[in-house]
Amino acid sequence: MCTKTIRLLTAAAVLTLMSLVSARATEASIITLDFTGTYDTGTTTIFGQTGSAVPFSYSITYDTSLAPIVNFLAAGSSVGGATVVDDLYGYSKSGITACR
Repeated sequence: MCTKTIRLLTAAAVLTLMSLVSARATEASIITLDFTGTYDTGTTTIFGQTGSAVPFSYSITYDTSLAPIVNFLAAGSSVGGATVVDDLYGYSKSGITACR
């Protein structure tokens, strides 16, 4: 997988983590996010494969105790016209302990 795609998936995972993690700072947890699917490489060859449905599997393991809370949205907050249902805590990339 190209570096740009890996960065995009990592960014998506961190944003997803922000919406999934509701642990308090004192309630550290290990979270694994798994992404699988297919990728359209266009005319580019990635790891010897080219096509409109090249499979990928990507996983990130995150330890919330390794990163300070960098973002917090309280339940009921308005974000882009939508209302946040649960408290959301966003953590920095320093909590990423493994990528596969």
